[in-house]
Amino acid sequence: FEDQPQPGASTFSTTVLQSQALTGNFTYVGTDGQNHTANVLAAAAAAGFSSTIDPTIKGILDGITATQKSAIGYLATPSTPFEQTMLWGYGTNTTNLFPTARLDYQITSKIGYHGTWNQRHQNILGTPNYPGGMSSNGAYKIDAPVTTNALDIVITPHLLNNFIFGTQSNMEYFYNPSDIHQWAPYGDRNLTLGTTPSNTTLISPLIPNITPWKRNNPVWQWTDNLTWVKGKHTITMGGSILRTSFYEQHYNSGGILNISFGVGTTDPFNNVFSNASAAATGNLPFINTSSSTDIGNAKTLYALLTGRISSMSTSLNVDEVSHQYQKYSPVMDRFGYITGGLYVQDSFRLRSNLTVNYGMRWEFTGALHSLNGIDNEPSNLYGPSNAPFQPGVLNSSFNPVLGNPSYGYSRDMINPAPNLGISWSPESNDGLLGKLIGHGKTVISSSYGLTYYNEGINSISNTMTGNPGSTQSQSAAAAISANPGSFNLTTPTPAFSVSPAAFSSQLPMSPYPLNGGTTFSYVNPNLKTPYVQ
Repeated sequence: FEDQPQPGASTFSTTVLQSQALTGNFTYVGTDGQNHTANVLAAAAAAGFSSTIDPTIKGILDGITATQKSAIGYLATPSTPFEQTMLWGYGTNTTNLFPTARLDYQITSKIGYHGTWNQRHQNILGTPNYPGGMSSNGAYKIDAPVTTNALDIVITPHLLNNFIFGTQSNMEYFYNPSDIHQWAPYGDRNLTLGTTPSNTTLISPLIPNITPWKRNNPVWQWTDNLTWVKGKHTITMGGSILRTSFYEQHYNSGGILNISFGVGTTDPFNNVFSNASAAATGNLPFINTSSSTDIGNAKTLYALLTGRISSMSTSLNVDEVSHQYQKYSPVMDRFGYITGGLYVQDSFRLRSNLTVNYGMRWEFTGALHSLNGIDNEPSNLYGPSNAPFQPGVLNSSFNPVLGNPSYGYSRDMINPAPNLGISWSPESNDGLLGKLIGHGKTVISSSYGLTYYNEGINSISNTMTGNPGSTQSQSAAAAISANPGSFNLTTPTPAFSVSPAAFSSQLPMSPYPLNGGTTFSYVNPNLKTPYVQ
């Protein structure tokens, strides 16, 4: 057993609003070099717009204010004096555990058992956005056990058998303790707390914008080797089976509404704070009209406090059991394949100084495939075309679709892998040759072999999961654009456009290139097992 604790402590920083800004007082540096303050809520009321702070936003800002009791200091932000940088201390910790065990047991005089277990456990404590908050930023945990179970069997003094069964796993957890239901206090709404003119977040949310993500790659392997010593021959024969699987669970939005606040260019409120109105109304005296930064920050603060929505979207994932898009369902990618082989190998000692090794392995390679049928692939890579650079030569596939075949290519069962090697130790005691090679001090070897191998899972699984279909996108962009400034956190939810309408094993490809385009990934159906020689 080995333990490697790594405790630590760091000073973290995060941007918070000045207390005056929580009631709408926006402070900025004027063209005269002095700080000026204007109340964005009062200016909105004077122009006939809402000046009420949204209750959900107020609750979040009050929660952020409560965390400041743990602050160890503040840093001024001279260019944006309506906010400041809060400093706070946080204890970090990484746990590393390496337990191990071994058992050797002689069952009979001819049968022996050997078992091992090795575990790697690591837990990296994440960090919160604010003191005392959910510590899911950068959180990571892995449990990776490896086991072996072996039987050595003496059949005769010249005939031995060795059987091994081994397992390996690497269960990884990212962003613990995040949860898809963590935004329930906000009505399942993930709120971006203001977007600045430089496209950064004004202040971080109390709840980190992270959802759980976990994956595992279990491997099982069976191997049996029979060794027969017969005269000058040492013959080894046997076979192996390798079962590899992989699954990954992640949520994307998972049905949680992603909401941003802001004032769009067509929003009527845009005229309250603009270059022209700043000079005409005096709402923002001495404001720098040559830059959009200060005026943009004033609009951002107003939109945040009042919950004025500039964008709203979400996505639903297909449930791997019902094959329907469902709220809170994760995307569950599952893949697996089986490979194996049979072999015979002979080490033939022709003379005391000459050995010939020769043999054959026959590799059987199963196809990596989806285990739950939610991953799509184009039915025809070229659509109605027969091949590249053949305009006008068309086939009958005028409406290609994304289907979800479990297998993107066929298994490969014919893979002979011969090998031949010679090892010779020339002997000479006389003359120059004797001085060069000595007696039993030089070995000349030559060999040829062909070996098949597997590329692993990612090359295929990443291709099959890269196509549309497993996630349904939902956006209120059209409704918000048609009614700028009309939606906030208390108004009815705007209408959503949805794509695709439903999960299907025959999803038409035509809407995608006609609506901005996308990238389709395709597995060559004629893939063969790669080899080296």
